[in-house]
Amino acid sequence: MHPTHDLEDLDSGRRSPASRRAQDAPLLPWPTITLVAAVIGLLLMVAIPMRPLSPKRAMELQATLRTELATRELTLAVQAYHHDHGQWPGAKPAALQTLGRAEYNSIWFTRQLSLSSNAMGEVCPQLLPEYPHGPYLSERLPVNPRTGFRTLRILERGERFESIRDGIYGWLYNPESGEVRAHQLPFSGKHASSPLR
Repeated sequence: MHPTHDLEDLDSGRRSPASRRAQDAPLLPWPTITLVAAVIGLLLMVAIPMRPLSPKRAMELQATLRTELATRELTLAVQAYHHDHGQWPGAKPAALQTLGRAEYNSIWFTRQLSLSSNAMGEVCPQLLPEYPHGPYLSERLPVNPRTGFRTLRILERGERFESIRDGIYGWLYNPESGEVRAHQLPFSGKHASSPLR
């Protein structure tokens, strides 16, 4: 088509199909408007500074993260012991039991996770062929950053985690299920910045 024909079409009131579509279409299609709005929103989020955490809130967050890491470390050690021995840690070896049933205590729990052991749960401070399992922890129980303690409280049969209210324990352990929980006390900030002992 010759350029003069286009002018004649416009002058005569007739429009070509291409020019009709261009005049009837919106300035920008909706997907483009949506994308532009999203980009502007992201820029505003970056441009508006976040309110900094208060020192107490930062310490509380740090204590929570450290507690979760320590709990995960202890849980993995308990599960690995159970995988190797077929029972949860903390039970005295059968030769040392006096009640005729599994007796659990925190001393054996710590020994069985931090020393080498045999299939019966007897421990040895050295890695010998007779004691092929473990150690599951690099040393003693980790410190609970919320309480500052590494002590363990073994729940009695039917006792619930939530029923333990005193603050002298770092960890709570259910020998029936193998579940370990960090003893949770209201955050005071007292132990959050203390070095792990």
